[in-house]
Amino acid sequence: MCDVFILGAGSIGTALAQLCSNGTNNVFIWGRNQRIIDSINMDRLNCDYFPEVHLSNKITATNSFEFMSNCEIIFICVPSHAVRTVSRSIKPYVSPESIVVSLAKGVEYPPLKRMSTVVQEELGKDQVIVMSGPNFADEIICSKRTGTTLASTDKDSLTKLKTTMECDKFVVQTSTDVIGVELGGILKNVYSMAMGICDGLGVNENAYHFVFSQAVKEMYEIILCEGGKPESIFLSSGIGDLSLTASSNKSRNRTLGLLYGKSILSNGEGTNVIQEGRKSIAAVKGLCDEKGLKVPLIEFTHSVIREDQNPYDAFKDLWQKLGGW
Repeated sequence: MCDVFILGAGSIGTALAQLCSNGTNNVFIWGRNQRIIDSINMDRLNCDYFPEVHLSNKITATNSFEFMSNCEIIFICVPSHAVRTVSRSIKPYVSPESIVVSLAKGVEYPPLKRMSTVVQEELGKDQVIVMSGPNFADEIICSKRTGTTLASTDKDSLTKLKTTMECDKFVVQTSTDVIGVELGGILKNVYSMAMGICDGLGVNENAYHFVFSQAVKEMYEIILCEGGKPESIFLSSGIGDLSLTASSNKSRNRTLGLLYGKSILSNGEGTNVIQEGRKSIAAVKGLCDEKGLKVPLIEFTHSVIREDQNPYDAFKDLWQKLGGW
């Protein structure tokens, strides 16, 4: 058994801490909020995210990086806008032998940089494992059946991480296609916004699922264009994550699209979730324009969320493009 360090005491970080406590000696979870840290250490619960879930005694919350040096596995679970700063801060504490895992599903833009690339740049590591899939934290922490995908070309590290995480309720797929798996996590957020807009407009079911098939087609083409493998679209990090995020009321990106579709939100408003979504759609649209890809669903989402086009008019334009009119 090994020690694990988790950066980010939010929902997914806490859920991972609970999961990993089954197969490790110690799990350290880092956060900035002292109230959450005290809640985990003293009351064995995360007062903000999971106030009714009792956490393992193996979990220690901290606002320091000092325990990281002796940890064999490090999970980066902070929001994408914080990944570069946090990665730079932890560099002195990361052992060359440590396995680093990125869960962030955003991009650094401009230009479009995947989060694993950002981590590699800051830590000077050749390998960063990517974790992505249909992984709602509230189900993981309650030991409900879940599957995820881990991607790296370092097969030994993949095997060790899989052994640490996997149990009867948590299944791990592995892949060597870091590009395809990570892009799946980025793109599904954008397409979930698109499907949320459709929901907000009250698009009928036949049309909705016709549009959903276009999302799968475009994801496939973008992944291939960027050097990913075609089979990655069929992993849990591809269609699996897209299906969950595009359909669930727990999905923040779907909810963001829903609010735009109902004309409740407009271009000038912005929580962190909204700004992350706006940045992702701009980055993906820029990439597709640069590569000359025909992606009408990306264009539809961009026109509503970035250009403030009336969602009803934007959908009429999309429907005409999908029909080839």
